Amino acid sequence: MHLPVSSIFICAAAAWILALSVLTMITRVQEKVDLGEGKSPKLLRAIRAQANAVEYLPIFFFFLILAEVQGAAQLPLQLLGATMMLGRVLHAASLLIVEPKYKHLNVRIPGMMLTWLSLGAATGLVFAITTGLL
Repeated sequence: MHLPVSSIFICAAAAWILALSVLTMITRVQEKVDLGEGKSPKLLRAIRAQANAVEYLPIFFFFLILAEVQGAAQLPLQLLGATMMLGRVLHAASLLIVEPKYKHLNVRIPGMMLTWLSLGAATGLVFAITTGLL
């Protein structure tokens, strides 16, 4: 079975999680913390950026794959995948770069809103296809 949309976005998400994992490891070495966050705000931000991606991406891709297997059109799937990835990048960028430097600027909330929007839309799409509404 060929799942081009899901495959591309799963590869992108895996690369993103790997990048966040490497960043977390580098921050651990810099902060000299082997386990936990060691009271380091910088390390806590890196840990949460990585963990939050791991918490949301798998369930989203479960629904994206289901929608693609059930014959959903590629364009909506591509839009959902792009929206999810943008949400995850904004969330992590806010935690790691924006908020530490510019306390008044927060793109984490828009990142979460895009994440929830894409997860909810993917869930609704699968439900609609499965129940014959689409």
